[in-house]
Amino acid sequence: MKRFLIPMTVIGLLAGCSIPPEKKSAREQSLKVTADDFIQHITQDDWAGAYGMTEAGLDGPEEFKESLKRTWVNDAVLTGGVISSMAWVSDDTAKVKVNWSFQSGTVPSYSSETYAWAWKNKTWIYKGRVLR
Repeated sequence: MKRFLIPMTVIGLLAGCSIPPEKKSAREQSLKVTADDFIQHITQDDWAGAYGMTEAGLDGPEEFKESLKRTWVNDAVLTGGVISSMAWVSDDTAKVKVNWSFQSGTVPSYSSETYAWAWKNKTWIYKGRVLR
C-alpha cells in the first residue's frame, strides 16, 4: 500500500502546481493585451506609461528608456513594434518576443528583443530583457 500511496501523493502535488487550462488561456490573453499596451506606450514615446508596467527597479522612466534602447538601432526613429511570439516559462512567467521597426532616412531596419513578464497581483509586470 505504501508503494502505491507515495507515487499518487507526488502526482497529486505535481498536478496541483499547474493552473487550469482556462485560467492559463485567460492569462495568455491578458499578457497579449498588456504587451500590446507596453509597445504602444513606447512607440508613442510615453516612457512613464511603459515604466508604470515594470517592477520599477530602475530610477524612473528616463533610466528605463535608456536601458531598453541600448540594443536598438542607433540614430533611427522607432516606427512600431509587434509581438512575434509568446512562450510560457512557468505558470507565472512568460517571454514575449517583440519585433521593433525603425527608420533611418529612407532605410528601414528591425530589431527583435525578448522580454520576461511575471504574473503578480492579477496583472503582468515587465521584468526585463532575456536571452532568446
